[in-house]
Amino acid sequence: MMGDIFKNSISYISNIIKFFIRSIMKTKNIIKTLIIVVFVFVWFYGQAQSSIKIGNQTWKTENLNVNTFINGDVIKEAKTNRKWKRLGRKGKPAWCYYENKTTNGTIYGKLYNWYAVNDPRGLAPCGWHIPTDQEWIVLTEYLVVKILPEKK
Repeated sequence: MMGDIFKNSISYISNIIKFFIRSIMKTKNIIKTLIIVVFVFVWFYGQAQSSIKIGNQTWKTENLNVNTFINGDVIKEAKTNRKWKRLGRKGKPAWCYYENKTTNGTIYGKLYNWYAVNDPRGLAPCGWHIPTDQEWIVLTEYLVVKILPEKK
């Protein structure tokens, strides 16, 4: 049973990485993609989501999917690319669904712009945080070195 949970979590993370790579290829701008596509594995509003230990790190198995900051302030939804760009130019926090399709919310959660992720009101609940670049590197290196060779 524990092996199944691990395999399912690795599969989920693999899909997230593939999505991230496709996003970079589509925008052809890694900085823009890093700002727009923030994958976080956190728990919020009592959603029953499990976590998994990968190497020395603990990750949530679901992406962040909230529309308010920790203090309850609402984050504006950008329902169009135009609104996303306008809010970004104004330095305003925003979220959207991948490809602006609400059905993608159940798969990927919400995507947050730079201003939402770095807002002092916070997105992640107590005990969790937005992963740093270094934490993503550690996760990626672990998956490449420890997991992928076993698939051969």
